[in-house]
Amino acid sequence: MPLGQLRSSPIALDGQTHFRDLGGLPTRQGHRVKHGVLFRSGELSRLSDSDGQALEGLGIRTVFDLRAESEQQQAPDRLPATIRLRPIPILQGSFDPTAILQQLKNGDTAVLDELMPAIYRSLVADFTPQFRQFFQELAASPDGILFHCTAGKDRTGLAAALLLAALQVPAELIEQDYLASNASLATLNERIAARFAPYGVTLPQLEPLLTVRSGYLQAAFAEIETRWGNLGRYLDEGLGINRPALQKRFLHPA
Repeated sequence: MPLGQLRSSPIALDGQTHFRDLGGLPTRQGHRVKHGVLFRSGELSRLSDSDGQALEGLGIRTVFDLRAESEQQQAPDRLPATIRLRPIPILQGSFDPTAILQQLKNGDTAVLDELMPAIYRSLVADFTPQFRQFFQELAASPDGILFHCTAGKDRTGLAAALLLAALQVPAELIEQDYLASNASLATLNERIAARFAPYGVTLPQLEPLLTVRSGYLQAAFAEIETRWGNLGRYLDEGLGINRPALQKRFLHPA
């Protein structure tokens, strides 16, 4: 069944076009991910007052910000006081997106050729403790959870893929959800491309950075296999996920 038929209608926000509910996806055991409980998005610094009211209306009570500290400082989330913000910085250091953007401004577009698969491998190799913290806090947070990074496609995409894997969603649907981000990124990508146009950098040159591709996610899962032997062991031991408890909480009964 096409992914769109499994999902509720898209949620429109003034200040963020890449926002969606993970609910509706089926598991291998015949359950479905609950609607209105788990949300993913890009950064929230441009939210309008009505957007904030919309988040409250959706029952969102906790927001996890997976951006690096520099990203958080440059564009702080704009949230109602009723929503708890939990920053868990990922991609600190050499993979800080702001540093990469500076390289592109300097005309070094060749940096993108191997960058994205390397970043995904690094997310597993270097930032498993942060993802472990995310899943521990997610399990302890009240329902109505939103997690995001800057574009909402890479750090958020891997976090969503791991979460859905822990919930026993089939791999092909996890990949479809991951790739669905491309349809929501046009506005953001045009804005980014406009910033680089004066440096002679074109949108096609930026596409490896601005889109998600199956190979990126596969690079992360290959790193998991190399370091942990299999995905199940990574979920249980690397991330410390109590999968039965997570499934009981976030899945509708069959």
